[in-house]
Amino acid sequence: MSEAHQYTNTISKGSALLEETKILLRAWQPGESLNEFCDRVLREDLLGRMTAYRARDIVRRVFARRYLRPDNMPALLLKRLLEGNQSGQLFSDLCLLYASRNDDLIVMRLLIYTGLHSPKEDLLCLQPTS
Repeated sequence: MSEAHQYTNTISKGSALLEETKILLRAWQPGESLNEFCDRVLREDLLGRMTAYRARDIVRRVFARRYLRPDNMPALLLKRLLEGNQSGQLFSDLCLLYASRNDDLIVMRLLIYTGLHSPKEDLLCLQPTS
C-alpha cells in the first residue's frame, strides 16, 4: 500500500521567496529560538512592507520548515554561501532542494517541467527499473 500524502498550501505561500530567504538568512542567528527570531523579524521590520501576519507566516511556515527543521544545517550552509557572496544559481538550486524535501508538489512540478522541456533520451533516467 502506498504512503498517504498530505498536501498543503505552503507551496503557494512560499513560492521561491529568494530575496526574503536571503534577508532572513543574513539576520538569523544560530541558537536563536524560532519565537525570538520571528519577534525580531517583526520588530526590526526585516521583510519590509508586508503585514505582520504575512511576515510571521513566511518565517514560521516557509523559512523554518525549509531551513531549520529537522535541524538548522540547511540554514547554516546557505548562510555560509551568502557570507561568501555565493548567492547565484547554486544558492537558488539549494533553496529549491531544501523546499522540495518538505513539499511533494514541488517535486511533482519539477518532474512535469523536466518531462515537458527535456529531450526524451534525458528522461530515460527517470524511469523506474524493475
